[in-house]
Amino acid sequence: DLAVGMIMKELKERGLSISFASVYNILEIFYEHGLIHRMKDENNVMRFDGNTAFHLHLVDAKTHAIKDFFDDELTDVFKDKINNLKKEKNIDAKSVTVLINI
Repeated sequence: DLAVGMIMKELKERGLSISFASVYNILEIFYEHGLIHRMKDENNVMRFDGNTAFHLHLVDAKTHAIKDFFDDELTDVFKDKINNLKKEKNIDAKSVTVLINI
């Protein structure tokens, strides 16, 4: 998972210059076309994830690092909940953002 600031740091280290807004806008275009997912972390920072498969995230409480977490049983629970929202409340949820602090 990446934040725009992390991408900007990497670009600067490689000697490349691009504005924060340009990086953010490119990521938003990727999101709009389903190429990446986005979520806000516990500090309300927008994060982007290139893994578009349904999965959960673990957040390290000390370092704030976010790691992908795959669990078939939990995935089924959340997918069922999304489907029930569609059927019972006519809510077309595309995804559920779950951050598990460890």
